[in-house]
Amino acid sequence: MNITAFASIFKKNTGLALLVSFMFGLLLALADISLFNSVADLFIELFSRFLKFLSVPIIFLSITAAICNTEILKDRTHVFSRTVIYVLLTTVIATLVAMSLYFLLSPVNLDAAFGENIGLNTADMKKYLIEFMPDNLFKPFLQGNVFAVVLMALSIGFLFHGLELRHRQTVQQTVDAFFHLFMGFAKLIIFLLPLVLWAFVLVFANDVKSGRIDDKMYLYVATILSANFIQACVILPLFLKIKGIPIHKTLRGMFPALMTAFFSKSSSATMPLTLTCLQENLKVRRDVVSFTIPLCTTINMNACAAFIYVTVLFVAQSSGVVFTGFDYVIWFFLAILGAIGNAGVPMGCYFMASAFIVSLGAPTYLMSVILPFYLILDMFETAINVWSDACVTLAVASDVEKRKLD
Repeated sequence: MNITAFASIFKKNTGLALLVSFMFGLLLALADISLFNSVADLFIELFSRFLKFLSVPIIFLSITAAICNTEILKDRTHVFSRTVIYVLLTTVIATLVAMSLYFLLSPVNLDAAFGENIGLNTADMKKYLIEFMPDNLFKPFLQGNVFAVVLMALSIGFLFHGLELRHRQTVQQTVDAFFHLFMGFAKLIIFLLPLVLWAFVLVFANDVKSGRIDDKMYLYVATILSANFIQACVILPLFLKIKGIPIHKTLRGMFPALMTAFFSKSSSATMPLTLTCLQENLKVRRDVVSFTIPLCTTINMNACAAFIYVTVLFVAQSSGVVFTGFDYVIWFFLAILGAIGNAGVPMGCYFMASAFIVSLGAPTYLMSVILPFYLILDMFETAINVWSDACVTLAVASDVEKRKLD
């Protein structure tokens, strides 16, 4: 049997494979066999090293590709600008909600996390600003300097649109090629997910037995779920109401796409059905939908921004990293940028959050503990992202109609 046939069988039986892996991990944890415990620990160490290998390149290529692939067409400038405004608005609000809940629920002792470093002195500020400007092209990648890497990605992405057409094509093809190359590496994790889950469940169960998993993990999950619930059931419906768009009609029309997004865990894979629901069920103009949905699928990741912000802070602070007041603000914007640059594929937010954590130099062990929870969280996040795409598209379509009447 060749690898293609094996991959096809795996794809059709993913749920069964994950269930078997989960149960196998629990049984081995109950058996407490030292050999299997050592193998699971080794696998997690290899997984952590693999995340380090992917981390900074994925951050750089994701953000650069997202900006380079956003072509502003002259006859769609209004649609483009309104889409970007609404995407940024909903993403910023989602991150604000997540940040507020993080401080409210406090899954980590924030008093200790703040310590005495709540403010930055002049020397600290100078250090931060200097780190934004690398003195070597490869140095930010070698040192895992996420601030400099993000700045480089933004600069290249925006300067890209000032190039001649032939140069833009060359740059875009190069960036896309490397982006898909590294996403190919990332997809290896999805292919090996049953093995990954087995190791993580085994280690997680052993940690629960030993008392190393405490209430803070459940508070962390509660923070993520609460932020997702507020964004999906309060913020986005309120956004529709302000724009004069019927909420229940929109929900009914988008229900098939939302269910597909939930189970597929991929907004990109759901995009054809999202287009169909908006055009046929909600009667949105094709010229608007055909432009906004591909753009939103690329950059509109409300739930991902919330997940990145809460996860980076939680894992880093649980590992002893101390943040200043300025750090919380910086990571607020980095979470938004990470969400915009995130690929709409299964576990995309998990990869991006892991990349940021690696760039901080924090241990990635807790990411292995989070993984079993994330397999469920990812379903809700993808559905919320598609729901947000629909809300933004309807708002843009409403603006287009009002502009024509004026």
